Amino acid sequence: MVRKVLTILLIAGLIGVFGGCFLEKTSIVKINSEPEEVEVFIRNLSKDKKSEWIDLGKTPIETKFEKGEYEIRVEKDNYLIQRKNIKISKNKEYFEFKLEKVPIIKNSVSGYVINDKMILGNRAFNIFNREKSLWEFSENDIDKTIYDFYYSGISQNEKIDILSLYSWKKDPRPCTGEIIFLNTESGEFIGYLIISPIFWSECAIQPENRIIKTEIEFSFNKSIKWERDIDGYYQFVKLLDKKLYFTILPTTNEQLLNNRGIGILIMNYENGEIEKKIYFKELGLKENNIGDIVIKKEKIFITSYNGTEKELIVIDIKSKTILKRCNFKDYSVYHGDEVYVDSEIKIPEDIKDLEIPENYIVLHYFEYDNFLYLIIFKNDVPAKSEPKLLCFNKRDGNLIFKYDIIFPSIIFGYKDDKIIFEYRYLIGLNEYYFDNGFAYKIELDKLINNIK
Repeated sequence: MVRKVLTILLIAGLIGVFGGCFLEKTSIVKINSEPEEVEVFIRNLSKDKKSEWIDLGKTPIETKFEKGEYEIRVEKDNYLIQRKNIKISKNKEYFEFKLEKVPIIKNSVSGYVINDKMILGNRAFNIFNREKSLWEFSENDIDKTIYDFYYSGISQNEKIDILSLYSWKKDPRPCTGEIIFLNTESGEFIGYLIISPIFWSECAIQPENRIIKTEIEFSFNKSIKWERDIDGYYQFVKLLDKKLYFTILPTTNEQLLNNRGIGILIMNYENGEIEKKIYFKELGLKENNIGDIVIKKEKIFITSYNGTEKELIVIDIKSKTILKRCNFKDYSVYHGDEVYVDSEIKIPEDIKDLEIPENYIVLHYFEYDNFLYLIIFKNDVPAKSEPKLLCFNKRDGNLIFKYDIIFPSIIFGYKDDKIIFEYRYLIGLNEYYFDNGFAYKIELDKLINNIK
């Protein structure tokens, strides 16, 4: 009888000692990561307590949680995000996460994107469409009388996309340049334009510090060839739809300092006849505010700067009238034959539901395979846009990574194993041209393996 009582007392004691542990409803949870300072979010997956994401702060973390089933998400800019379903059942739980860097390779090269093609390089070029590398081109492939060439633009003539390359020409005339025209699909040389003088610096060596005339020699497809001199100073902009476009520029140092007498000259490419001149002053524009000029399909796009105010002006070439004037904060984007400022960018409704960081706006998006890429930036503080590349899984809408980039960008998809994108300045004479730029390659095979 005494033994039975002692046994009962022993069992009761054990229950008293350990019962509290079994009945404890909360658990002490520790979370560490490599690297440290990783943001941690958690949400309850219990049917009756399913919640929104809760921000736990940055690792290392120690906190208390009710026991149950949860989804945990850990993220850090420039690293692949990790998501994991966990079960908190013990009184103490420990979780550790090792994040992998976003598989991006960055190359410091000049780059350009236009007409669904990308050109990478400077003096040695590689041109792509979205399927393959089309051809390579370097100084060794050109006439030795021209040198130090660089990208000018891609335009279309007779339904052929043409790559224009500016270069210096060895010529008795000082400051002479040659633009060579290449078929973007084949790399075939199809024409050239020699122009003298090529830059404003020529003002200082002409009589009375004045440019008297511009000498032009043009050849295209072996069937067109002519030479002519034009009074004044003109700089080549583009060959587009059987027309040559030039900017009309100041002819004296005094005009140069005040940006006076500028506009657009349009010339028939078959015979060199001048078809039209458009002076910006005649349209009521303040010449000293004009920044960059772009020609696209019967329209002139101009950026105008007046102190901190920025304005996009669209001119119809045929009627010589202003079609549109609108202010913008930071950036403008090409889309086909139009240009949009940041306030006009239209984003599909379904993208707006994604996990986009607060105070950011979407500049550009690109869908590729099972991935959706967004370029986002802040436009409320000038020069502090903090642009990022976001990558989402299209199937579930989950964010895969956030990656810091240098300037707001345009994305260009190339081949099956990579995405290339680049940064560029505001709308400019060289379209998507950028100095000292970067091209980025995302190694999709590593990305796909990580999310399986």
